[in-house]
Amino acid sequence: MKTSPLSDAEIARRLERDLPGWRHVDGAIRRRYRTGGWKSGLSLVAAIGALAEAADHHPDLLLRYADLEARLATHDAGGVTEKDIALARDIETLFGRDADPESATPDGG
Repeated sequence: MKTSPLSDAEIARRLERDLPGWRHVDGAIRRRYRTGGWKSGLSLVAAIGALAEAADHHPDLLLRYADLEARLATHDAGGVTEKDIALARDIETLFGRDADPESATPDGG
């Protein structure tokens, strides 16, 4: 069964309520985290990968030394779905409280 994308208004409401460090940009929800360095960033990528595999979901992850950006969209649905919101919550459990809220940017750069 295909998952339907959420409306922009629903995404904004969910991010504000449940995922305040995340931004909705270019058809995906995104958050950038500052890690402890390259090795800890790699460990976090592996942990996110395990969560994503368990959810049968495949986020885009970009690691640049101590910065890790997660971009979530359900590719076959053409936008952000409940799967993305759920995976973002799971990612927050990994290191949400340690994230630098100033590092969450909408431009990914």
